[in-house]
Amino acid sequence: MRFLRVLAQCLASLPSTVRAFCFHAVGPDSPAPLLRRKNGEAVLCTSSLWTGRATVWSKVQGVRAEEETVPLVLEKTEKETGRRSLLDGDGDAVSVSSSLSPKRDGNRTATGGRDTAFAPLELEAVQTHLGNRLYFLDPSKDSHLESLLNVKKNSTEGTDSSHLGDPGWDLVLDARSPSEFEEDHVPGATCCFVLSDAERVEVGTLYKKDPFKAKRLGAGYVSKNIGNHLHDPSLGLCDLPKTSGRIAVYCWRGGERSNSLAFVLSRIWNHVTVVKGGHKAYRRAVLKWFDKLGSYRLVVVRGRTGTGKGRLLEALQEKGQQVVDLEGLANHRGSVLGEAPDLSPQPSQRLFESRLLAAFLPLDPQRPIFVEGESARVGKVSLPAVLFENMRKKAAAVELCLPRSERIRHLREEYAHFEGPQKDRFLELLDKGVRKSVGGKTVERWKAYAATDTDESWTALVGELLDDHYDPAYRRACQRDYGHDLSETPEGDVNAAIDSETETESEDTPSAVTCLKDPGGLVRLSVPAWSLDSFSKAAEKLVEVVDPTATLHAIPS
Repeated sequence: MRFLRVLAQCLASLPSTVRAFCFHAVGPDSPAPLLRRKNGEAVLCTSSLWTGRATVWSKVQGVRAEEETVPLVLEKTEKETGRRSLLDGDGDAVSVSSSLSPKRDGNRTATGGRDTAFAPLELEAVQTHLGNRLYFLDPSKDSHLESLLNVKKNSTEGTDSSHLGDPGWDLVLDARSPSEFEEDHVPGATCCFVLSDAERVEVGTLYKKDPFKAKRLGAGYVSKNIGNHLHDPSLGLCDLPKTSGRIAVYCWRGGERSNSLAFVLSRIWNHVTVVKGGHKAYRRAVLKWFDKLGSYRLVVVRGRTGTGKGRLLEALQEKGQQVVDLEGLANHRGSVLGEAPDLSPQPSQRLFESRLLAAFLPLDPQRPIFVEGESARVGKVSLPAVLFENMRKKAAAVELCLPRSERIRHLREEYAHFEGPQKDRFLELLDKGVRKSVGGKTVERWKAYAATDTDESWTALVGELLDDHYDPAYRRACQRDYGHDLSETPEGDVNAAIDSETETESEDTPSAVTCLKDPGGLVRLSVPAWSLDSFSKAAEKLVEVVDPTATLHAIPS
């Protein structure tokens, strides 16, 4: 106490300019912040500013100071300077430096009002020591996780959480290195690395030898990279409004990288949010959320290879139905020959799961969600166990049938690249993925068809590929997943019956689309020809059977 009195006396005797500098430099880091009246008289506060009362020594008389207790009332916050103006008990103005200890205020402004930009999400807010505000999003909360994927800049990859009262993020920035971003990222996020892959390795290696030098080196790289990002027009920061722009930032664990980037951005924009726990917490939230998929109302569209399951799903989506394209999310067509030149490489398992989350999150779990019947693996990635179990045991099943001649025609159109520039790759896939199931002699015969390279030889090859490889594989999968072949009925093979009907019908009187539900609940959908009109009618009939109360409407293009 004697020390404080002497300190107050010494400060009071200093010139006003020097005294003001001392208050600003010493006060913020002191457990008892130094206050300064407008008239320049020295005062010293020994209790927390935020308790509403403070003990001050307002006058110095000889070696003794008078002690008084006054209430402190928060009056306003100056946005530009970050300084706070206070009123003491006598109504005299007292100001305090903006460099206060961080204070968590639960999504409220400095004046106690609710920040409307984040009110629906109830984000935690923290006042930094320089007066700017950072918000914190917790991905373990469902509403926060759904909001994180609502990105305006890249809405095609993210999702929509407007029903939460959440307007969406202008930018979600991934502060990790480019290779980490490529492995997995929040759908809709943008790579905004503070350390490149090479810089991260360099800093990490040096840190083992000399942590101080590593931090100094890393700080330089971080400052340089953030400066470059601020002036990069492709990132989206250049035109982002200061007051209305919303930015979310994350790194691996919500540590140095994301906080470094977020701190700089928060000095420029008003609404900057850090993802608590970073990508690690996001991944935990994704895996936890997948448990909900067990209760989703799925409708699995199954059928032999070439029956047009993907085209049916497109027709359903065009009519406003809920559809998840598993093969599209996996960048794979789901078969041994599923490669295509127009498909990018398959995503990692983690990125595939992030895409699944973005696809399922905005859907209504009580309404039918149409998916294509898949095995546990789609190419190199695997379906979540909960989702696959729902598809096998709980979901409604639809068996799609198409005449064999139409299947052959469709497959030749779909994989036309194998008949041209990628013929060698096709022969390689036959050896790698088919020889074991059909035998070497059959594969060699098919290679001879390919070498002949006529329309008839390719038609024969695709037909035998269906008969000897794909159809038997489909029957085995049905036995494994459902206990019986979905195409088999008491009257015989549905596909064989359709083929027979197609051969006897006139071109002028093609058969109509039929959709029937058998006593066991299986829906059998028969399409006579591969055409847009046929699949459009098939989608309408399927919805009538699966969800009679549904309203069909076209999605605006």
